[in-house]
Parts: sequence; C-alpha cells; structure tokens
Amino acid sequence: EKEYYLKDIINHLNYKQPQVVKAVKILSQEDYFDKKRNEHDERTVLILVNAQQRKKIESLLSRVNKRITEANNEIEL
Repeated sequence: EKEYYLKDIINHLNYKQPQVVKAVKILSQEDYFDKKRNEHDERTVLILVNAQQRKKIESLLSRVNKRITEANNEIEL
C-alpha cells in the first residue's frame, strides 16, 4: 500500500483546495483509494492506494486517454 499526503496532491494540482477535497471524497467513496487521518497528526490526511485500487485507477486513466484520443482524432477530420 502506497501513501500520499493530500496536502502534496493539492499543492501539485492547479485547483483550489475545496475542489480537490470534494473530488477526493467522491473517489474514496468509489473505492479508488482509501483516505485516513495521520495517527501522529490529525490535521494531516493520507491517501492510501493498494494494488487492486491502483489497477482500477490505471483502467480509468486508460479509458480517459482513449476518449481524449478519439476526440482529438474527430477534431482533425
């Protein structure tokens, strides 16, 4: 299981914190990853991704990339 800090994700993305927090909540509910508070610092939220969830994420990204490619090909026609 791999850990990511929500704060790092927010800092890396070009979205406002409330938007990212809402997306994280939805994706967590859909079992793309687990979310929990750091045991040593309750203010810190950790995103946990196991192997099965990673495959689910990779599958989603593959479908998104395919749709983007198809849309780009249609624009070029």
